[in-house]
Amino acid sequence: MPVAESGAEFDDFGPYAPAMGDDGTVAFTARTREGRDDVFLATESGVRAANALNGPGHTIVSHPDLNARGGLCAYVELASGERALLLANGKRVAHFADRASGFHTVGPLGPTLHDGGTVAFRAERESGRAGIYLADPVGVRVVAEAGDRFVGFDGLPVGSPNGSVVYRANRRDGGEGVYRWTPQGTMTVVETGDRFAALGRFPSANEAGEVAFAATDHAGIGGVYVATPDGIETVAEGGAFGTYRGALIGEDGAVVFFATPVGGSLGAFSGPDPESHRVLEIGRPLVGAGVADFALNAVSLNCHGQIVVRIRLDDGRQLIAVAEPN
Repeated sequence: MPVAESGAEFDDFGPYAPAMGDDGTVAFTARTREGRDDVFLATESGVRAANALNGPGHTIVSHPDLNARGGLCAYVELASGERALLLANGKRVAHFADRASGFHTVGPLGPTLHDGGTVAFRAERESGRAGIYLADPVGVRVVAEAGDRFVGFDGLPVGSPNGSVVYRANRRDGGEGVYRWTPQGTMTVVETGDRFAALGRFPSANEAGEVAFAATDHAGIGGVYVATPDGIETVAEGGAFGTYRGALIGEDGAVVFFATPVGGSLGAFSGPDPESHRVLEIGRPLVGAGVADFALNAVSLNCHGQIVVRIRLDDGRQLIAVAEPN
């Protein structure tokens, strides 16, 4: 179901993914006909500008995210050219990870905001050291930084209201891993080694502690898996799909993953059958045209299993659309 379409008001929705709130509110970036990049909110009442994030002194340079308490966040580029994390809670707006606090830049990709009011994000220190961080009204905490154990990070760090952050890291010994940080310490979710030769860049997690991820084994067979306290479960593996890129997991444990069917194109799917479990796929028809491109990530799925997707059609139209996978 489209909630916004390019045309009279909006010129472009790219390049960022939209975000889906648990109450059905959608947050997305758009370039207006006047040439400004701002964040907008779509609800049952219509579409309105997210004035708490937008302003004349900065430009939005990431996907937005929102939480159940009305909070909003995004990366912004200030008039000085400096980039920072902007967090808006009601009428209070705060900047984090700017140069004054010892950071060179935020990103890449974007932040994830949680109901507890914390924001997980990637950034780089003035020293050039990359890291994963957690911001709240009090300040910024270190989740993980490049050093003796890690050389860098990929994907989005995904936090939860219980205070944990799940992230993907590249190890100094050449391996890859997905880890869960809590204030009490860091635990390993999955690492390359005996079973997996490579891990996808975009794991995701839910409040129950389940982590969905894509991986490839030593024989070159890819799949999507869920790590639980009891072990690793297979969602889809090899078979009808040639490659797997990443996965999103809802609070009910349902998984939507990005993959390319054998003989097909990149798409989003909710199960191992590319026909019956297709959410959308490049080249397939949708609202009178073919899908040319799409974008979604960990902020695009809410607790009810609804997802929001940015879609570009081959007739030039662009959509922000909500889907409820089977």
